[in-house]
Amino acid sequence: MAHRKAFSIIELMVVISIIMILISILLPSLRETTKTSKRLKCMNNQHDLLGAWAAYSIDNKRLLVKAHPAGGDRWVRGGNSEAIITGGALYDYVNNIDLYRCPEDWTNHVRTYSMNNFLAGGGWPHQPWRSPIRYSTTIQRPGQQMVFVEENDPRGWNLGSWVIYPDTHPSRSDRWIDYVGVFHDDGDNVGFSDGHVEYWEYEDSRTRKFGDGGWHFFSRHPDNADLKRYQSVYNPGSPPY
Repeated sequence: MAHRKAFSIIELMVVISIIMILISILLPSLRETTKTSKRLKCMNNQHDLLGAWAAYSIDNKRLLVKAHPAGGDRWVRGGNSEAIITGGALYDYVNNIDLYRCPEDWTNHVRTYSMNNFLAGGGWPHQPWRSPIRYSTTIQRPGQQMVFVEENDPRGWNLGSWVIYPDTHPSRSDRWIDYVGVFHDDGDNVGFSDGHVEYWEYEDSRTRKFGDGGWHFFSRHPDNADLKRYQSVYNPGSPPY
């Protein structure tokens, strides 16, 4: 009668070792694939929101939906519940609550994306560069005009629209006001008024620290390339004052 040959302990250990080596090789690739997939999902979220933003303007004689959550006809309402989204002016155009939150957002905020305050914003009545754009027809450079940005407001939820000093400000051109979330490794997705979305990987270590809690409002960052990049798309082609 023939006897079945079994694995020895040594052979079994060799097989297990090989499997563990393969897993260690594949895991970083799998993690990277997952991160890329979530970043693309975030980009798709913004694509849909940009479509809703444009559709609202078309239906309202080119008037832009209000960027700040306070007041009427705002894109979302103030707060940190699903009601802030369902009660917003864009919900009729994109009625999926999940689209308002980045899948990489590690906070408990219902909403990840903030809207550029330069586009029918508010909430800063004394800033001389506030909201000069009210109609989509007055946007001079659609491919360079930022609409949506990823933000992590430390006050508990994204309280308002996204505000930044222009690069022509006489004394504060080297300061942020609000800042960015840094949800995708060392970068974020940025949505533009012509409907396209870009992934921006940050160059400056000071910007990347925003994602680790290294933030405060009005952070002064001289010669920060990331700050200058955001300033270049905050109000391109329009007078800052």
